[in-house]
Amino acid sequence: MVREKGSGLPLPFANVFVNNTTKGIATDEEGRFTLSGNFPLEIELVASFMGFVTQVKTISFVGNKEVEVFFELAFNESNLSEVELKAKRDKSWERISKI
Repeated sequence: MVREKGSGLPLPFANVFVNNTTKGIATDEEGRFTLSGNFPLEIELVASFMGFVTQVKTISFVGNKEVEVFFELAFNESNLSEVELKAKRDKSWERISKI
């Protein structure tokens, strides 16, 4: 399950994948995911979501049991920057539109 750290809200459509493989999935609306396949006894599972800090967990398997994994991703405040918008009239466009 992938949730937002602090609020505990689910992060729908977060990316969850096995590191150094092509196996991955997006979470559902509730932040849940299921990965299946033949994995080694130990894998690195990665959860990422735009605007949040990526989290990596090492998962060890014992037998063929299902493993529940919980991620709590923190908001990445260092990605925020100031944006300044400016507007000006395009004189050439104004001349063309008056014709």
